[in-house]
Amino acid sequence: MARKHICIDFEGEGKRADGTLPHPSMLGALVPGLDGRGKTYHLWMFEPEWLPMTRSPQMEGSPANRKVCTLEQAVEELLTLADALDCRLVAFSEHEANMVNQHLPQNSNARKGFSERFYNIRPKAKALANRRRLQFADNTLISLLTALAPGHRWPPPPACGVAEACRRLRGAGARSNKWRRWLPRHQQLAKDLIRYNRGDCVAVWRLVNRVCAHYSIEALQ
Repeated sequence: MARKHICIDFEGEGKRADGTLPHPSMLGALVPGLDGRGKTYHLWMFEPEWLPMTRSPQMEGSPANRKVCTLEQAVEELLTLADALDCRLVAFSEHEANMVNQHLPQNSNARKGFSERFYNIRPKAKALANRRRLQFADNTLISLLTALAPGHRWPPPPACGVAEACRRLRGAGARSNKWRRWLPRHQQLAKDLIRYNRGDCVAVWRLVNRVCAHYSIEALQ
């Protein structure tokens, strides 16, 4: 059975101590083919200094599906993809919706469209794990997916942490707009960050497939 859903994940510096959400640094998405089979990884980056990262063939995904733009442009492109597929934009928690609501104007068509398409898979996944009487340590993505799909593995976050990786990559881009001039450690950090983001999108994809299979549905409604 073909499954139609676009799985998304933001990366950035995370919530501050005062509870505010800084603007995200990037948004990744795993997008199915028009027939619901196969998938491609798309990446939108919101740091102008990261432009060199769009050009490297060494990264996850195709350079053609990787760009620097505004958050609003990224959401508009996501909505175009979702409209073509007639599917949801699925994330593991409300974090992605909170990011869009925090950083796009209230009267933005992109914000409204995102809200209409958005689906948080965590409550359904937690309910399924409980229904099957599975053990999971907490309500995180890694715990629930480990319970529902024990064999799944995905890349770890950058060793310095996602927030610090974003800061270091901004610095690398500010020093040079040529990928080949970046230090090897910064090139590797960029690869690790993007691989991690894609891995989270894949993890959400697998979780959604488990939910859809259990409830015998083709797509989330």
